[in-house]
Amino acid sequence: MDKFETHCGKQGCICDHQVSCYKGWRDTDGPTAPCQTCRPDTHRRWVDTLDARTKGLPHAVIAKIWTGIYAR
Repeated sequence: MDKFETHCGKQGCICDHQVSCYKGWRDTDGPTAPCQTCRPDTHRRWVDTLDARTKGLPHAVIAKIWTGIYAR
């Protein structure tokens, strides 16, 4: 596989894009997650939605967290 085939496309990105990151997404033991290096804002919102789910917040609130309407 070409080293640029797995790159996220973000100019100057310092992620290795080799181990488990494919175009800014990481396969984990659980669900596929946004890469903390390639997609820091998406990763933060993803973590916030996981936290909201464990707290039992309504789906409408979780959707607003994911889309960035509710921000920290």
